[in-house]
Amino acid sequence: MQSNAICKVVLLGETGVGKTCLSRCFVQSQSSLESEATIGASFAIKDVKVHEHSLKLHIWDTAGQERYRSLAKMYYHNAQAAVLVYDITKARTFDALQAWYEELKNSASSDIGKFHVSHCRSRPQKRPCSDGGH
Repeated sequence: MQSNAICKVVLLGETGVGKTCLSRCFVQSQSSLESEATIGASFAIKDVKVHEHSLKLHIWDTAGQERYRSLAKMYYHNAQAAVLVYDITKARTFDALQAWYEELKNSASSDIGKFHVSHCRSRPQKRPCSDGGH
């Protein structure tokens, strides 16, 4: 890996799962649970250090609404990583990951890194497994 390399990352998932909240928390250290629905996509840059190398993450936060779904495909182009996000309090958002994965498989490079991230936008007491799943 070279210094100052650029890595394109796309955030995918249904509307309301917290993709924008995760992006803001990571990039701006803001932990607000409130955000407006993303229209199309939003873009952020985060400089990180990985094993003594500088890496510039170009983060594309895509809209999860069905009407913007076709636009998400253009953000997959040249992406090195995809973060598939679901809300742990909404089983349907986890179930929908399969469709996002298939779309990614059909539209992105075969060597793209794929990561699943669970998120909870509500208060901890609303989580279905608040006792840690035991």
